[in-house]
Amino acid sequence: MFRFSVRSNLKFEKLSAKTAIVTRQRLKIAGQIVTDEAKRLTNIGGGAAKVPSIPGEPPHKQSASLQSSISWRFIDTLTVGIGPSVMYGLYLEFGTRKIAARPFMRPALDKTRKNILMLFKGIV
Repeated sequence: MFRFSVRSNLKFEKLSAKTAIVTRQRLKIAGQIVTDEAKRLTNIGGGAAKVPSIPGEPPHKQSASLQSSISWRFIDTLTVGIGPSVMYGLYLEFGTRKIAARPFMRPALDKTRKNILMLFKGIV
């Protein structure tokens, strides 16, 4: 299993109680936003014909395994981990010696970056 992390540079101990609660709530939202986008990217193509994706594009849906394995969770107080739980997700994301990368997590983060930054604007 691998995870992408959305981290805050804030120190939890230095936050007021209200700010800490708001930060964690927004981290939850950020985790869900990236998770939803990654699932959307892996729901393209495939179908009955099971057409494979071309290298560099997100993987086409061959089954629901990859898509349903993508989730988020808190790793520590101010860190959210996001990614698939199936091992082959790592191979698809970064490629191997024999298989070209078909990234889906990095594009999901790239597409949602502005929305995530807006969530945290003005917290402290």
